[in-house]
Amino acid sequence: MIQQNAPAEGSRPRGDRTSKADLELRVLKVVSMIEEGISRSEILLHCATEFGVSRSTGDRYIEEAYEHFKESYKPHMQRSAEISKRRLEAIYQKSMKREDYRTALMALTQLNRIQGLNDNLLMAGLRRSDTNSRKDY
Repeated sequence: MIQQNAPAEGSRPRGDRTSKADLELRVLKVVSMIEEGISRSEILLHCATEFGVSRSTGDRYIEEAYEHFKESYKPHMQRSAEISKRRLEAIYQKSMKREDYRTALMALTQLNRIQGLNDNLLMAGLRRSDTNSRKDY
């Protein structure tokens, strides 16, 4: 007698949990598939046939793979942000020396974005201090 819903080769019966090591290997396989440019639907098909998991579990593996990418690129992104910050600080200082306030403000705005500061609050503070410094006699 042929079983209609036989589990895929290498898969576990329903209810058995995958070990952390096996889960990590599956996610790393998905990472390599993404790096190779394999489509989401093909990755989901691979997860279903090779690992015997549902579509939602395959999607979870894909999400974990993207988290893996984010973690591996964090140091690179931090270095890039630091380089950009130094360049913008140099532009700001040179612009202020030349009294090129427009360029200085643009550099300061970009610095604030990199540092996560709220531009609207900064601009509101600049406007308030600007109007307070101008007194008509």
